[in-house]
Amino acid sequence: MVANSASAKNVMKTHSEAKIRFYQMYLETYLRILISSQYVTEINIYDLFCGRGVYADGKTGSAIRAYETILKVRHDRPSD
Repeated sequence: MVANSASAKNVMKTHSEAKIRFYQMYLETYLRILISSQYVTEINIYDLFCGRGVYADGKTGSAIRAYETILKVRHDRPSD
């Protein structure tokens, strides 16, 4: 059982990949809504349960995916 747990720390499992894809899609949608509001002047994102940044198999974790999503939304945002 320990070997299984250890490998999950090094290689992203299928269920974790699905969870992170869902998180990334949700975050992108939510950020687009927030930045369109005139009342939102600052957005803080806390990923309290993020794992390692890049797994041994090269897949990226939630913290890096969130950063990439933030960059995408900022890039796609029309200039004020």
